[in-house]
Formats: sequence, C-alpha cells, structure tokens
Amino acid sequence: VGGSGGLLTNGDFEAGVGSWSGNAANVLQDTNGNSLNYANIEAAGNPWDVNLSLGVEITSGETYKLTFSAKSDGARTMVAGIGLNEDPWTSSTQTVNLSNTCQNFELELTAGFGNSNSRVLFDMGAATGEVIIDDVALVVTTPSVDAAPNTTAPTPSENSTISIYSDAYTDISTRNLNPNWGQGTIFSEETIAGGNVIKLKSLNYQGIEMDPSYTVSQDVTGLTTLHVDYWTDDSTALNIYLISTGPAEIAYPVSITTGSWQSLDIPLSTFSGTVDLSDIIQMKFDGNGTVYLDNIYFF
Repeated sequence: VGGSGGLLTNGDFEAGVGSWSGNAANVLQDTNGNSLNYANIEAAGNPWDVNLSLGVEITSGETYKLTFSAKSDGARTMVAGIGLNEDPWTSSTQTVNLSNTCQNFELELTAGFGNSNSRVLFDMGAATGEVIIDDVALVVTTPSVDAAPNTTAPTPSENSTISIYSDAYTDISTRNLNPNWGQGTIFSEETIAGGNVIKLKSLNYQGIEMDPSYTVSQDVTGLTTLHVDYWTDDSTALNIYLISTGPAEIAYPVSITTGSWQSLDIPLSTFSGTVDLSDIIQMKFDGNGTVYLDNIYFF
C-alpha cells in the first residue's frame, strides 16, 4: 500500500497521530524510521474497548476496499472495517487473525450506512497483546463476485460414527471451526441451495479443533475412512491433515478438480503411523484460492 491512502489522509502515520483518534492512537517509529501505530492491550474485554479510528466520508450503498498491514506479538484477532462515527454506530467489519509475522490485509466492505461523520475503525480490545498497524488505505471499488457452487454437496448415506461438519448427521458439540491460529484465510459459513457449507476464502491454512479446551479428543481407531466434500473454482493446491497430541500431523494431498463438488474418501491408514488415531485433537486444511467444504466425517 505504501503511503497512498486513497480516501484517507495520513494512512501511513508519517504525519504522526494527526486526525487519528481513539485510545489506541499511538504513533511510533521503527528502527528504520518508518512510522506506525502501536498499541499494547493488557486486559481483554469488548473489542471496542481499545479502538483506533480515522474520520472519512462514507456513502451508503458503495463498496470499499480497506487495505492495511498488521502484526501482533502472538496469535490474536482484531476487528477492522468502516462505520458511523456517531450513534447508532452502524458498521461493516471483518475479524482478522494476527500473528507475529506482518501480514497485508485486503477487506471488501459494503456500506449500508453513510454520512460525512463516518470512519475507518480498528477494534482490538477483545484479546491481550501488542498490535501494530501501518499503511492503511481505503478506496471505492466494484464489488467482486466469488465463484460459488449452485448445488449442495451429495447427501451422504454412510453410517457415520463421528461427524465434524454435516447437515446429514449430528456434529460433535465441542468442535471449533475457526480457531485463531494466525491464519490469513477468511472463514465463513454460508447457505448454498438450502445447505450449510464452510467457505475458506484466500486459503493459506485453516484449522478445526475437536475441543478448544483440549479435554476432548476423537478416537477413530474403530473406523476406516475420513470423508470430505470440497468445491473450488480456482484452487490449485489443497492438503488435508489429521493432528494428534504432540502435535503429530501428516497431510493428504488432494488432486484438485474444479467446478463441481468432489467427494473424498480418505483411508485412515493414510495417517496412521504418524498420527495417533485414538487421540485426534485437530484437523487442518492448507492450500490456496477459495475452497468450500461440506460433509466432514469419519465412518
């Protein structure tokens, strides 16, 4: 993004705090003399308890692209977006995952609100840790249309013993479909032709935890197969992992077919020897592009 802020003035913080506001407005210089905003959140609370904002006029109905770079000193989340700078504080935001590696973020946001007293906002009070933000820019853009399936995945008929995600079965109650592992993937759940699916946009990696507290793992030793349905229009790489305590993990590389739902029946013997199949604590997906997932279960 560099110093070009689009609709924003001082998006790169080179003029100091300037018109930035909020209790997280704190501009410092790094060892290279580059200006950036630094906040250290010592106690977790509401996301908006620690805020950085910059006033900008927003027009209702327009779609905007918000770009920025950010990092933390560990894995945590931050809310970023646009919104009114007055009551009723209507906003359009996304939650991003930060890590100790600087990442460039690009968010597409459609405004269902707008006036001259609006703002770009970063709410970072939900978790502790450092947050560094730089090179913030906002431009009006044409809304993108992601390619997506127009049918549901095939309805499974196996006698599933352990279902992680499927409308056809009762899923395990302890799962966490979107743990904060510092991933750049944009996670969402969507309804396609009346069925629920997972959407992984801009996939780099994405985890599923069997239980966020790690007190419940899944024993799949009495089963033979991991089933996953996927759909993609643009991915060229997809790997599926099972992970046991240790952690110990191994990948199953998928031979990608685009444009239609594909059903994978992966022998659990693919993972045995490296992974303890009596103690599955996580799954992981990595690759690229946008991937839709459904019917993730063991049978």
